[in-house]
Amino acid sequence: PPVGEHSVAKRVAGFVIFGGLVGGTATLCTWQTSRYFWKLDAIEQRKRDLRRDPEALESVLDEMAAAGAFDAASKANAKPAPNA
Repeated sequence: PPVGEHSVAKRVAGFVIFGGLVGGTATLCTWQTSRYFWKLDAIEQRKRDLRRDPEALESVLDEMAAAGAFDAASKANAKPAPNA
């Protein structure tokens, strides 16, 4: 190919590659900025939650329910029993 055409192709390729890098960097910058403000909001929400008065344990336990019976024969030990 003539010298002029080759340099045009290189120039276009350079613009495409450089433009992709700039676009990728801008995308990451936007993502990090939104993540930063989301994190600040999450920290503030956690601080508000920690400043609240504690709930009585009974109110939390009232929401839980369990049914059934314990079957000792089907239990599994996490580690071997010590030799006694």
